[in-house]
Amino acid sequence: MLTFLGWALLAFAVFLFVVCIVGFINPEWLTDKKTGKVPSRPMLALCAWLGPVIPAAAGGTILILQRVP
Repeated sequence: MLTFLGWALLAFAVFLFVVCIVGFINPEWLTDKKTGKVPSRPMLALCAWLGPVIPAAAGGTILILQRVP
């Protein structure tokens, strides 16, 4: 069960990274429907690099601790 959770967290981190990079390339894709505001490129770059850190660290830690005897 914990192995599945570890891989799920890593997959979520990759998904989050891909969404932010795609948004960085084409910011209009993430436009707010109500206000019409487009997120700034520096904020998207920051989110792409910092957003996946916590789920990736948690998933990696779980997977590593599964292997430690």
